[in-house]
This record gives sequence, structure tokens and C-alpha cells, in this order.
Amino acid sequence: MIDTTAEYILMCAASLPDLLEYCKVNEKALRPMFIWDTATERVSTLNWAPSSLREKIGTKGDAIILSVEYENDRGIWIPEGEAATRPIVPLWRQDQLQDIYREQYLKAPNKYGWLGMFINFVYGEYQDTGATADEAFDTMEKLWLAFVMKEKFGKVWNGEAWEGAKE
Repeated sequence: MIDTTAEYILMCAASLPDLLEYCKVNEKALRPMFIWDTATERVSTLNWAPSSLREKIGTKGDAIILSVEYENDRGIWIPEGEAATRPIVPLWRQDQLQDIYREQYLKAPNKYGWLGMFINFVYGEYQDTGATADEAFDTMEKLWLAFVMKEKFGKVWNGEAWEGAKE
């Protein structure tokens, strides 16, 4: 299951300025995607909606947000409004974070060279904390997001925001 803790939502929200272009370019390929719907303050999924469903619910765009709400019929709730205009925060899965980082290595002679960098990151000291990255982050999603942000953007998580890494 994906990390939906308040800390991970905060980490993802803070990473959005750096990862926004990736989201825009890969919007359809990223679906279905777990999101934090800031309008409803719920963890939901951003999905592709077939035309028959779009007709039934009266939406024009091909994206639909589905939110789990167990007290409603069948446990699904579809918020009103177009998905494309809702303020959302992507909650990255591990495979999506791996794709963001490794895409630059796929054409290299050693397309798995990034694995060694990830292992060094996991077991190395994380930003003068005295702890390894493995100890600093309690889920694989947090660990992978921290790795992507450090390697692609030179930023580290200080518990509240991404900031430039200390050299």
C-alpha cells in the first residue's frame, strides 16, 4: 500500500514545483495515480474515465477523481467539478519515482548504474543527521522521493521543506 501519512503528503506537496514538468509531460502515463485532493482533504485516485462514464456523470475531461468513502454506496465517491481544475498533490508510488530517476540512464552503457547510487544513498549519512537515509525515512516512498529530489534537484528534506543540499 502507498504511504498516505501527513508527512509524505507534505513531502510530495513540497516537491511539486520541481516535479511539475514531469507531471505535465507524463500526465496520462501516470494514471491511475494516488493523489491528495486538497479540496476535499482526502486521499483519492486520479483515473482515466471512458466516454460512457463521462456521459453518466456529466464531465467533459478524460480524467476523473475517485475517492474511497466507506459510508457511501459501493465505497466510491466522485467529487463534483472537473478533475483537471482541482488542486491536487501527486502521491508518488515507488515505481513512478524510479522511472523519474532512471529515465536518464536507460540509454547509458550501464543502464543499471543508478542502483549503485541508490544503495550508496540509502546507507550513507543523510545530511549531517547522524542517521542513514534508510533510518531517516520510514517508508520506501519517502526514501525514493528523497533520493530523486537529491539526485535530480540537489535538495534534501529538512522535515518541513526541500532545501539545497549541503556540500
